[in-house]
Amino acid sequence: MNSFRALTPALFRAFYRDRINLCISVFLPLVLLLVLDHQVPNSANQGIIRTSLFSVVICFSTCFIGAFNSTMNFTIWRENGMMRVLRNSPISSLSVVLSALCVSLLLSIVQYLLIIAVLYTPVVSIKPAGPWIFTLLPICFGVSIFFELGSIIPIWVHSIPAAIAISSIVVVLFVYCSGTFFPSSFLPAWVNSVAPYTPFRALVDSVQYLTFGIGDANTFLKGGLVIVCWFTPLSLLLPRALDLDK
Repeated sequence: MNSFRALTPALFRAFYRDRINLCISVFLPLVLLLVLDHQVPNSANQGIIRTSLFSVVICFSTCFIGAFNSTMNFTIWRENGMMRVLRNSPISSLSVVLSALCVSLLLSIVQYLLIIAVLYTPVVSIKPAGPWIFTLLPICFGVSIFFELGSIIPIWVHSIPAAIAISSIVVVLFVYCSGTFFPSSFLPAWVNSVAPYTPFRALVDSVQYLTFGIGDANTFLKGGLVIVCWFTPLSLLLPRALDLDK
């Protein structure tokens, strides 16, 4: 426990000092949200379009933080030999993984709270209509799922640029297969078939229901089940992230 408490702030400070990563992970989604919001045309469905847009941007940035941080951390640690040092140190493998995951969770929570704060400003006229504080639970699960996916990539990909590129492709692929970015009529039939079972779609449904009151309880519960079904098996593969130099 002491090693976890010491390592987590150190990793968080390391991320905070990297201004580029901080801007891309935390502040860029806020700017993107405001820019896209002002592009929504006035129509009868404007409210639904805007809340859907907000939910997708929240979920995309959440998943990106999880996948990007784990891929970059574990790939860099493998390249500079830090992985071997960590495995041979008194710090347990579980503490290392949980510390890196905790940093991603903290960043996602801060980002979500910043977005909620923006919603309450005069710049955005839509306000949360649900118990938005409970949205932090599915967000934490979503970050964990994509953190686990990102940690698997360095097992086979040893180049830092390649690993980060593949991590981004994985996130975009899940977003595409979720059917949330494009109307279902524009997507192939197989995408519409698998969309309800993707973690990104389940996360979007949860955020829409808890933050904006869109959807119904059955859809929310089905989404929660999908998230748990993805989270559980991926958690079993997470310890392999520290075996990269074997």
